[in-house]
Amino acid sequence: MSSPRLVKGRHWLPAVTETLQLEVEDITAISWERIAAETQKDSTLSALLNILQSPKDEEQEVKPELSEYAEYLDSLYVSGDVILYRDRAVIPSSLRKHVVDSLHAAHQGVSTMEQRARDIQQVRAKCMDCNVNAPSQAQHPTSPACPPSTPFEKIFADFFDYGGHHYPVVGDRLSGWPEVYSTPAGSAHAGANGLIACLRKFFATFGVPEELSSDGGPEFIASQTRDFLSRWGVCQRKSAAYHPQSNGRLSQ
Repeated sequence: MSSPRLVKGRHWLPAVTETLQLEVEDITAISWERIAAETQKDSTLSALLNILQSPKDEEQEVKPELSEYAEYLDSLYVSGDVILYRDRAVIPSSLRKHVVDSLHAAHQGVSTMEQRARDIQQVRAKCMDCNVNAPSQAQHPTSPACPPSTPFEKIFADFFDYGGHHYPVVGDRLSGWPEVYSTPAGSAHAGANGLIACLRKFFATFGVPEELSSDGGPEFIASQTRDFLSRWGVCQRKSAAYHPQSNGRLSQ
């Protein structure tokens, strides 16, 4: 393992490693005795402690402030003046923030920490170190385009290659009906001119659409194509680069 580099007389550590080192060194254990002492000071838990330590044959009135524990009474017991739920200690309110901060000291992800403590998302959101070191440009939920209401109201188009030939495909976004054309390379029907010729045939057969969805390929962004669509009153919708899902019907 290579030794860390020196920067101005001190060891260089990546920001994430330095954060973990500093935070873990500051963790202080919460002793059993401290939990017991804070339980006695907590008015709610001390009342619950009295109920649990009373003889089982003695009826105890459950006060309103203990209502949240009522359904768990059969699973609660006392060990060394600490209330336990099954095998887990019930932490007094005065110590809960300390426990959550200690659990978060290693800066685990939200999904892991949710299994160990409540309110983790709030603690994580307020942690400046985690926010600084978190990956940027998180994926946003997709925003689907408005679906067409009638056939051939909105269409899609793209090119594909097969057997050494270049084919444009144009189709209906509602039904998925495709039309495949041929534009031989090197001929007058190649490139933007060939695409325009195919679109003319499609419009003549199925009517003029309101919208054409495509990628940002050279045939679609050519000035001839843009002028043609503008003259016919067709709105051009381009999908995101390197993200074919945004032109979903064609990607299928």
